[in-house]
Amino acid sequence: MEEPYKSSEKQTKSWIQEAGLEHPGNTFKMKILERIESKLVLEKATPLISKKGWVLIAVFIVLCSVLLYVFPIELSVWENKVPFKNLNWNFNTASFKISARTSYIFIFCLMFLVQISILKRFFNKNNA
Repeated sequence: MEEPYKSSEKQTKSWIQEAGLEHPGNTFKMKILERIESKLVLEKATPLISKKGWVLIAVFIVLCSVLLYVFPIELSVWENKVPFKNLNWNFNTASFKISARTSYIFIFCLMFLVQISILKRFFNKNNA
């Protein structure tokens, strides 16, 4: 069973010896690099939400907040159709207390978000 493979191996070796080794020219590497560079297409990363979109979102939130402040729900045309009309909307800040644990969590989350922006700038500057 191995006999046919041995003869084909011998034949292949003889063909390789007859043909010899070819050496590429001096500009071979440069030609390959030029072809690779011509194929490379750099795509600019685009954010999911553009600056214009963030501005529109911010304007919408501010506008809604201002409209709710100027025209409270109690004065609206839909006063009888508000589902939670009987709720006490007066928020007493004196009775509002935050535990120490909650304040620590809030502070650490803010520190984490600040660190993300600092690290992002650092890596963008080093990669550019």
